[in-house]
Amino acid sequence: MVPKDHWVTEDSFVDLRDVKDEKFILSGLHHTTYFSSLLRNIFNTYGFEPQTHIESDFGSMILNLIGRGLGISILPYSYQFSLNTNLRFITLPENTELYINWRKNDNRKIIKNVIEYAVKLGKSYNRKFV
Repeated sequence: MVPKDHWVTEDSFVDLRDVKDEKFILSGLHHTTYFSSLLRNIFNTYGFEPQTHIESDFGSMILNLIGRGLGISILPYSYQFSLNTNLRFITLPENTELYINWRKNDNRKIIKNVIEYAVKLGKSYNRKFV
């Protein structure tokens, strides 16, 4: 995700090395969360350590900071639907696996509905479900 007036565009973007000298606004890469490990792997793939300008674990704050031109970030696909008009989403050629965890013996209807919806949504993106 970049500010609306950022120099890189979807058409000009080749890979993450294009923006290696940019200031990043990221979730802390030192954390042990799944998302942080995904980010570390992405940066390792492209062979550089990002210049983390601002660190935040709050997606809405990251969106607002990017919209103010304070840096760029890597956020999940769903963030492209934010209502912030000061942003541009640039698709990275990266895919990740997402998981749903639930208690095996939890038979609540809401759990069943969430699982069914996730499978349906995943199929609309041509993703494999196990």
